[in-house]
Amino acid sequence: MHAVISGRAGKALLLDGDSLKSFDADDPSKLVPRRQADLHYLFGESQDLRIIEDSDLESITREFKNDCDSNLALDLTLISLDGELPDDIRKEAIEGVDELLADHRVVEQLENILYARPVPEDADLSGALKLCDRAGSSRVLAVLKTFEEYQPLIREVCEAWDIIPVQIFGGYERQAEFQHAVVREGFFRAVVVTRETQAAISMFLFEAGLNPYLKQLPNYRQVLQRWVAPFRQTDQKPPLPVKPHENIDASLAEPTSTNPEVNIMHDEMNKLLKSELSAIETYQQALEKKGTDPAHIPAIDTMTAILDDHQRAASRIEAAIRQKGGEPVHSSGAWGAWSKIVMGTAQLFGDKAALKALKEGEESGLKEYTDVLGDTGIPQDQKTLISDLVATQRMHIGRIFKLIEK
Repeated sequence: MHAVISGRAGKALLLDGDSLKSFDADDPSKLVPRRQADLHYLFGESQDLRIIEDSDLESITREFKNDCDSNLALDLTLISLDGELPDDIRKEAIEGVDELLADHRVVEQLENILYARPVPEDADLSGALKLCDRAGSSRVLAVLKTFEEYQPLIREVCEAWDIIPVQIFGGYERQAEFQHAVVREGFFRAVVVTRETQAAISMFLFEAGLNPYLKQLPNYRQVLQRWVAPFRQTDQKPPLPVKPHENIDASLAEPTSTNPEVNIMHDEMNKLLKSELSAIETYQQALEKKGTDPAHIPAIDTMTAILDDHQRAASRIEAAIRQKGGEPVHSSGAWGAWSKIVMGTAQLFGDKAALKALKEGEESGLKEYTDVLGDTGIPQDQKTLISDLVATQRMHIGRIFKLIEK
C-alpha cells in the first residue's frame, strides 16, 4: 500500500492496487472511496504533499497524524508570536502548542521551519516568552527560548544561503524547489546546530549528501558546498569557481572595483535588482495558488502581466550593471522570505488584505526607484532606464488598486 498525505490539507490518500481511498484527520477510521478526478480537489493548493511507499494503514495513519500535529503546532506558534492579538488568544495558542510538543517529532518539524529564517521584526517573541512563563508551558518556553538564543546563527546561515548564485541551482524554480527540500528535511536547523556546537562542517556535508531527496536535485553538492563555505576555518581558501563545462556560470566573483563611487553605483543598482527578484518570487508564488475559480481570471491575468514586467525589469537592470563592470546579485535577500515559508498555503486571490500587501510592495519599489533617481552618482543612461521602470511601477499600483476596488 502507498499513500499521499498532507498535514496542511488534513487529508490522506491510500493507493492499494487499483483502489483509491481517502480519510480525514478528524476521522481516520472512515475510508472514503475516491476516483482519480477527485485528486485535484482533495489536496487543493497544499504544498506539503508527502509520499509514503510500501507501508501499512497503521504506519500511514501514524505519519499522517504527525504531519497534521506539526502543521497545527506551526499555526499556533505563529499566533503566539502575533503581538497584535489579545493576550488571552495567544496564551490559549501556547497551551495548545505545549500539548503537541510532547511528541519530539513535532518539536523537530516545528524547529525545521522556524530555523529557516530569522524572526521577523514585527513578531513579538519576547511577549510570547512571557506568556509561556505565565501559562506554565515549559515545552513551548524551551523551544522559543532556544529560537531566541539562536537568532544570530540563524541570520548567518540564512545570509549564506541567500548569496548562493541562482545559476548553481539551475534557475529560480530550481532554487525554490531546493529551498523547500532543505527546509523540509531540516538542513537549515542542522547547519545552525552545527555552528552552535562547533561540530565539523564536513560531517554535515557528509550527512546531507546522503539525503535521498537532495540527491535528486541537480548540482546538490555544489549548492551545499557554497552554502557552508563561509563557516569553514578562516585560513581556508574560498571555494573554487564552478567549471564552465558543468553548465554553471563560472564568473561568480564579487565586484573588484576599488573606486568607491563606482561601488556605490553598483550597490544602488543591485538594491533595485534585489527588489525586482523579490517581486518575481512573490508573484510566482501567488500564481501557483491561482486555483480554478473563474472569478479570479481578471486577477490572474493582471498578475501574470505584472510578473512579466518584473522579469523584464530584472533583466534590464542586470544588463545595466554588467555594462558598467559590476556583478549583479542573484538572490532577493532575506526580507519577507521567512513569512513566505511559513505562509506557504495562504490564499491570495479574492483576499483584499493580500492584494493591499502587494500594492504596498509595489509602492515600496516605486520609492526605491525615485530615491535612486535623485542620486547624483548614477549615470544618465541608468537614470533613463530607471525613469522607464518608474512609469511601469506606477502602472502596477493602478492595476492592483482596481482589483482591490472590485
